[in-house]
Amino acid sequence: VRMQIMPDGVHWEQSPMYHNEVLHCLLDVILLAKRNDIALPDVILRQTEKMAMADVAWLKPDHHIVMMGDSDDVDVRDRISVAAYLFLNPVLRFGGFDRLDYESIWDLGMKAGEEYAGMERRKPDFTSLFLEHSGNTYFRSDWSERANFLHLHSGTMGAGHGHSDKLHIDLVVNGEDVLMDGGRYTYVSGPKRFSYKDPSGHNTITVDDLPFTVCKDSWECSKLCQPVKGQFRFTDSYEYVQGGHLGYAEDGVFINRKIVYIKPDIYLIMDEMYTGGAHTYRQYWNFSERGQVNLEGSNQNCAVFQGNKARADFYFLTPGTEPELYEGKIARHYNRYEKRQGICVKYQAEGFASLLTVIHAAPDGKPESILVEKIPVNSALKGIQYPDSMAEAVKISCHGTEYVVIFCHQEVNSPTDLEEADGCMGYGNVIVFDKKKDVLAGTVLQY
Repeated sequence: VRMQIMPDGVHWEQSPMYHNEVLHCLLDVILLAKRNDIALPDVILRQTEKMAMADVAWLKPDHHIVMMGDSDDVDVRDRISVAAYLFLNPVLRFGGFDRLDYESIWDLGMKAGEEYAGMERRKPDFTSLFLEHSGNTYFRSDWSERANFLHLHSGTMGAGHGHSDKLHIDLVVNGEDVLMDGGRYTYVSGPKRFSYKDPSGHNTITVDDLPFTVCKDSWECSKLCQPVKGQFRFTDSYEYVQGGHLGYAEDGVFINRKIVYIKPDIYLIMDEMYTGGAHTYRQYWNFSERGQVNLEGSNQNCAVFQGNKARADFYFLTPGTEPELYEGKIARHYNRYEKRQGICVKYQAEGFASLLTVIHAAPDGKPESILVEKIPVNSALKGIQYPDSMAEAVKISCHGTEYVVIFCHQEVNSPTDLEEADGCMGYGNVIVFDKKKDVLAGTVLQY
């Protein structure tokens, strides 16, 4: 238990379903020990409660886990509910069922059902969370079933049940899945197994059509990928995380992904590729099969996902990109798959390259007026415009205001200087301005 469970409560295999299988085993041990007056080492109790709390952190608004690694689309409130009862934890009680489910009452007894119903229920004191040891970030607008939710994985692969999902993003809008992992489908070694484990089955980036992790068989890899966990910051209005990996180090490319969340419904994804060579990049966006995706705009540089409850607008702002629709697959349950849509954004460049994407989660699933445009970044002192390889900015008109977000890809302020974009000036590597409130300094999310 000391080895398998990280300090943030995540099981080392980085697969939420197997995390919950281990949690199930430990909860049974605690229950049987309690019934038979057997004292357990305190570490078992501590680690088990941390595992249950990790479940609460990564619950999607529909109470299901993200389909990370070898995970299906399952509701884990039964595990959280049993943990809440055994640990008398009101936050776990919040994450569990309103009433104990049938199977849990069989385990715990009828009296436990009555006691559970009377337990205190307390909302977590966080909405968003960075689990630094496992490298998982969760941006959440609120704790309702109609919330917006984004997950970024920037940690280790784990083990056999882990997938090639470095920098993968899951996105839920208005309580409905938009961007998703493809699941597991099968354990039979071969092309089908690999297609669900490979990077192309996840919402991440590849270089020169090469995988950054190479499967040897169903469980083992012949090549692994070192994560580079980065910084995070949460404020009242904005949230930020970045992470990278060394999967293409032998090819001379370092991949870094930055995400800015303007609450409650705007996401900016800046992908940075640090290299001196010429490469072809593919950025994958794999969608839920329960919605329809269309490419729009004069250069098809916009996409719209429309589901039953969710609408998400994607803006691919980097000049020269080639977004293309393709048909993919998703397996919410073992041995059963459905067809789904995906978008591959192809980009070729020599030297440093970046891909800037803005996602707008439309409220109530209906179109909302929004204007997104890429704007230049200037040196306030020298009066020059920085090339995109040094700094980029985007202006977003929405919510009755204008937001300006500046991304610096390297140090630009030499000597004493400020970055300027659309009349907003500040000092930092990632800065957000709400022009109705502030055009000097802004909110610095990364120095």
